[in-house]
Amino acid sequence: MVVIDDHLLLRALLGTLSEPALGERLGTTTTWWWRLSTALRKERPEGTLSAPFHRLGREARVALVATLDDLPVLLEVPDLRVLLPLVADIGHAYRLNLLAAEALAMAIVHDAEIRVAVDGILGPAARNAGVAYTVVRSG
Repeated sequence: MVVIDDHLLLRALLGTLSEPALGERLGTTTTWWWRLSTALRKERPEGTLSAPFHRLGREARVALVATLDDLPVLLEVPDLRVLLPLVADIGHAYRLNLLAAEALAMAIVHDAEIRVAVDGILGPAARNAGVAYTVVRSG
């Protein structure tokens, strides 16, 4: 499995993501899913997530939100009832916020790698935990 962030998830939904390779299972976290869902519901294109979305026509935007709302069918999303104790332990051990701790916990539980478009505090913690971590640049 490959756990992808909200930016890569948007690129996958827009058809502009060349990664991951065909046949790889994709997953994302509930916090990345929430962050993308929230960004796409904004009325103004003010951020890196909402701007590409607002360049689409109205029909395409409606279809993309509908697809995003049915995301569990397309990607694996963790059940927080199972994952949350590990998220709490990882957050404490690595001094991570919920977003980063959930991603690292999901990768550990699924023996997955993490791919992100935006590097941050997750990278050092993932490497320290022995989880493959890649920053996928756009283009």
